Amino acid sequence: IRDSSVTGVQTCALPISVLLNSGDLAARILETESKERIDLLVMGSHGHHGFTRLIMGSNAENIIHSSVCPVLVISKPTGGLLDKTLGRGFKSLLLATDFSAFSDRALVIALKWAHAFKARLTLFHCVEKVPDATKGITEIFPEYNPYFERQLARAWEQIEHLVPEAERKDIQVVCEVRHGNPKEEVFRVAEEKN
Repeated sequence: IRDSSVTGVQTCALPISVLLNSGDLAARILETESKERIDLLVMGSHGHHGFTRLIMGSNAENIIHSSVCPVLVISKPTGGLLDKTLGRGFKSLLLATDFSAFSDRALVIALKWAHAFKARLTLFHCVEKVPDATKGITEIFPEYNPYFERQLARAWEQIEHLVPEAERKDIQVVCEVRHGNPKEEVFRVAEEKN
């Protein structure tokens, strides 16, 4: 741990353990997660792209897919992240969902955090603009895509029913369904919702 990181962490009133290990990073983290019975794994990411990622792979991605507990990945943290968020709690949470069982598990955690911090929870789903099944038809008639319209309608119906009314009493839940590239749209929504 770098000195600057330790200084920021030492201001927390929580007990901190430093574990040093060697070997395959993902394997050691997953071993420690199991051995120490970790509830939430928080890790940083370099955000490598292109050739570097192809050669090195993504440790964060490997761990996310193999972890038995939730993983929070911090990439490009802004200065004062600990002071801004942990000091007063999160004020806004964004959950991108694909309506799978994995997303449902993430929803449970997001709801707990939203209640604990009295934060606004934005539920987000993105429908790809032109599904592969209708590409030929929409190339001929771009203004007509009934399958796409059904996807949007179904997504709105699903997202609005994700959080039961009883869960909405103490927190603000906002639903967003957009179309386009899911990766681009989730970043756009995150920026808009702050």
